[in-house]
Amino acid sequence: FYLDRTAPSTDVAPDLVGSSDSGTSSFDNITNVASPRVRIFAEQGAKVDLYADDVLVGQTISTGVAELQSLQLTDGQHSFPAVLEDYAGNVSRRSQPLLVTIDAVLIEA
Repeated sequence: FYLDRTAPSTDVAPDLVGSSDSGTSSFDNITNVASPRVRIFAEQGAKVDLYADDVLVGQTISTGVAELQSLQLTDGQHSFPAVLEDYAGNVSRRSQPLLVTIDAVLIEA
């Protein structure tokens, strides 16, 4: 019998999925997609809660990598932190946020 009291790690911040990053660089986190896709590396089986500006926008179960699509957001900068919960009910601290700028008139690179 093993009693798990360790919360899942949130050492790695969420990341904008490449197909949603339409800025001049695939790493600039600028997009013209109003409902961007975000991924986070999380322990297998953990429940992943994704937030946008402190509003829950999606939940999924991780297979080692969790990918979620945000609700539609307005132009401007948005913060995407995640919270993980493992099988034992241990809840992580909020991850460092991914900062994404949405610009609907951005011309794709």
